[in-house]
Amino acid sequence: MRVLVAEDKPRMARLLQRTLQNEGYSVALAFDGEEALNIGMSGGLDVIVLDVMLPGRDGFDVIRNLRAAK
Repeated sequence: MRVLVAEDKPRMARLLQRTLQNEGYSVALAFDGEEALNIGMSGGLDVIVLDVMLPGRDGFDVIRNLRAAK
């Protein structure tokens, strides 16, 4: 299962990444909304853990664009 963690705080993002990887998940990280949207548009994700207050595009904008694209 492939997971995207979109979190602007690197320490929190890496903690989530490490925890999910320890459970056997493949994890991609994004540190801003634009990066999260780009990774999300590439497809192949099963789950997105999305911070609402991301720099650039906020989490609501990211999910709105991803839903509109699929």
